[in-house]
Amino acid sequence: LGLHAQACIDPAGMCFPAVQTVCDSMGGIWCTPTSSTTQEPTTSTLTTTSAESTTSSMVGDFSAVDGGSNRACRGSESGDNSESYYKLFPYLPSLEACKDLCRASDPRCVGIEFNMDSGRCEVWTRIGGIGATSGVQGYQCLRFSGMSATTSPITDDFVVVDGGANRACRGAHAGDNSMSYYDLFSGTSSLAACKDLCRAFAACVGIEFNRGSGRCEVWTRLGGIGASTGVEGYQCLRYESDSY
Repeated sequence: LGLHAQACIDPAGMCFPAVQTVCDSMGGIWCTPTSSTTQEPTTSTLTTTSAESTTSSMVGDFSAVDGGSNRACRGSESGDNSESYYKLFPYLPSLEACKDLCRASDPRCVGIEFNMDSGRCEVWTRIGGIGATSGVQGYQCLRFSGMSATTSPITDDFVVVDGGANRACRGAHAGDNSMSYYDLFSGTSSLAACKDLCRAFAACVGIEFNRGSGRCEVWTRLGGIGASTGVEGYQCLRYESDSY
């Protein structure tokens, strides 16, 4: 059982695809789904760069570390790559989606590492930041400098379900609330951040958010959000992307 296995055994003994936040929140343990033999890509070192020699160039609210291209992020030096430094999100569709996760999923985000071929995204939260890189083919390393005043706002592309306020999202009917319908993110800072998490998932059809707890459900149910039920403090919104 590895930290980056992409499935979880829930309390009922079911093994289902999940991200780490989902598994941790329900007290589950990692498992290997029988339908998948996918293995995490390794980052074999090509060249190294020390913390003292890192350079950067600004791109919006992210800066490319040591040119960004073919560089993997590291801690205090090129061999410092503890798994505790980042949260792993595999199979993201684009670099922009990885950036959105940095902006929205954790206020401690200091940067990202992304691989375009595999969709592997590391959201770095190391206290000392990204201090070095290592040369790894196909990877990009970028520091996050916070939201820029010149960042273009995203037009709101969400619509409320049944009024939105004090409504929890459901599937085909008000009692249909399978955990397989959504990915759970705890401690989300705002409704806007929950929306950004949705935009980062190609399959997102909507969100459920609780401002008091910061609970954000990113819904990916194939049939969409078909109903809602009254639950105090929750909001349910459908996502209507331009690509739909």
